[in-house]
Amino acid sequence: MPRSLPVALVLAALLLLPLGACGDTDKGTGSGSGAGTDTAGAPPADGSPNGTELAANAGVDADAVKAAMERGRAFLLAQQDASGAFGDPAAGGVDTGYTGMAVMGLVGSMSKDEVRSNEAIKKALAWMVSQQKEDGSIWDKPIFTNYHTSSAVGALAAARVPEFATAQAKARAFLVASQIAGDESDPSYGGFPYKQQLTGAPADLSNMQIAAQALKDDGGVPADSPVWARMQRYLRRVQNSSETNDWTATMEIDGEQREVVPADDGGGFYNPAHVAKDFKAGLVQRSDGRYEPRSYGSMSYALLKCLLFAGVPAGDPRVERVVKWVSEHWTVERNPGFEHTTDAAKSSRKGWFYYLYTASRALDEYENVTGKPLTVRDADGRPHAWRKEMADVLIGLQGEDGSWHNPDDDSWDEGSKVLGTAYALQTLAILVNRLP
Repeated sequence: MPRSLPVALVLAALLLLPLGACGDTDKGTGSGSGAGTDTAGAPPADGSPNGTELAANAGVDADAVKAAMERGRAFLLAQQDASGAFGDPAAGGVDTGYTGMAVMGLVGSMSKDEVRSNEAIKKALAWMVSQQKEDGSIWDKPIFTNYHTSSAVGALAAARVPEFATAQAKARAFLVASQIAGDESDPSYGGFPYKQQLTGAPADLSNMQIAAQALKDDGGVPADSPVWARMQRYLRRVQNSSETNDWTATMEIDGEQREVVPADDGGGFYNPAHVAKDFKAGLVQRSDGRYEPRSYGSMSYALLKCLLFAGVPAGDPRVERVVKWVSEHWTVERNPGFEHTTDAAKSSRKGWFYYLYTASRALDEYENVTGKPLTVRDADGRPHAWRKEMADVLIGLQGEDGSWHNPDDDSWDEGSKVLGTAYALQTLAILVNRLP
């Protein structure tokens, strides 16, 4: 595969750079900006994005978002268990992961003063803390130890209720300790598994993005912590970039042993797997007989988000390449990357709400790092006000009862109205700068 971009793509990248970004870029400050975005308005005087200005620049209907969030909050509160927890009977009842996600959605739908005095939120947090183990982890299903703990830390960090600060610190310490360290040749080095730390345990980018976001929002892990450096090492192994990704694997594909190597489109995939079925969007066969993981939307945004959380500047080639991928595959109508499947209309909606939730936080963090609002430009150069487009599609999908769920695909539990509503509320809150 060629290691240099075609001239046409280079020119396209230059066309899509933010205004003023064609000169020298200081890659050490995070002030650079990747292809596929441009400025949508002047930044505030202090250089940081202002929530009101960003929402106004993006054309978000703040009143419509507020009304949708109020209806969604009412629905979600009506689903709370007497214990304070949230869950779904079809998914096994009350659940720490669902509860953490629901709390973050509720927090995003309220003012800070409302959050501090809201009994439903305190009750949910108290239930989660009641699940805390001696090692600091918070879970009710051992198979999801890390995911549940990450969700709990994220909820505790969002609510900032003082009486739970000690439990939050213990959970953060567990999460840090659960990162896979040791042998850097381990494909999972720097990642986070579903279960507790195990030698050779399979890590994945989905778990990493939940853990990284929780640690970022918690604020207790300093920027120079080795946690972030180890994350960067793992992130190299889930980006389709042969120049930086040294991962390869041999696995059985269609009855034969085949070599799988990174592609070169800059997007993200689930994990450096050793079994073909673990590549959620499938594999693509190259002319030389080897295979490449197909990049897809939710993991490409997770990659972008984690790179930024881990301190990689916006002008770094790793960030620029994934920004280019998400720009060229821009859509709010599906999770891009699954269009090749037999039932593409359904499969492309796989993880749709998770995709919007991940994309909103990734683009919001990109604005935070660059200090400028952005407009995404797609492969044809058309500009997109990303906040407005996401808000519009979510408002259009809200049910009469105030809930959201994925109407086209139940994968990853998105048929659940509780989880779907939690994702949607968090996304809307990010769009109007009420989270994190």
